[in-house]
Amino acid sequence: MIDTQTTTYKELAWNDWRKQAMLTTFWQIKSVWDECKQCPLHQTVSHHVVGDGVLPCEVMIVGESPGMQEDAVGKPFVGKSGHLLLQMIEQALAEVRIHKITFFMTNLVACRSCDFPDERGGRPPDTKEIYTCSPRLHQLFDIGKPKGIIFLGRLVQSYGREILHEKIKATKLEILDLPAPAAILRRGGVHAYDFQDQIAKLALFFELVKSPRELG
Repeated sequence: MIDTQTTTYKELAWNDWRKQAMLTTFWQIKSVWDECKQCPLHQTVSHHVVGDGVLPCEVMIVGESPGMQEDAVGKPFVGKSGHLLLQMIEQALAEVRIHKITFFMTNLVACRSCDFPDERGGRPPDTKEIYTCSPRLHQLFDIGKPKGIIFLGRLVQSYGREILHEKIKATKLEILDLPAPAAILRRGGVHAYDFQDQIAKLALFFELVKSPRELG
């Protein structure tokens, strides 16, 4: 549940976002957020993982926070969870015969959420950390202009909808909630009992995002 200080965090984030509202390209956004020291997370990371992919994009994918491998290379979804996600996407696209779709991948926070640099498991980002990083999500959304957005995991589904509420409402884009890939891995990955159900959800989502004339 979002804590009672959320309104204060949102106000602080909004003020910060307005100061940076003229950022209009990914590289401008990346250059600003690579230097961010607005919350303690920057003290334990190797890289700020701002995002990766194509902008503008048809689909924006939002995860929770970078993992150890993502922190090491500065790109999202490069670990085992990311590979599983890409496998799911490829399988879903093949099922509906969509040959190409443009993606941009990012997380609620740009820094790995952990308390010590060598902490293997990490932890979920807290409310203050999420809202401190929320202007970045707004900026990426604005230049990305996605037709659909995928939220990975319950925390992301809750905060992502809250942070982007007005933009989602105004654009009426397609939204898909999926379990975090790490959760699917813990259930057995491709052998998880619900793996094919998630593929089916993804396939339908891609059909809705693509216009009829682009299918086939």
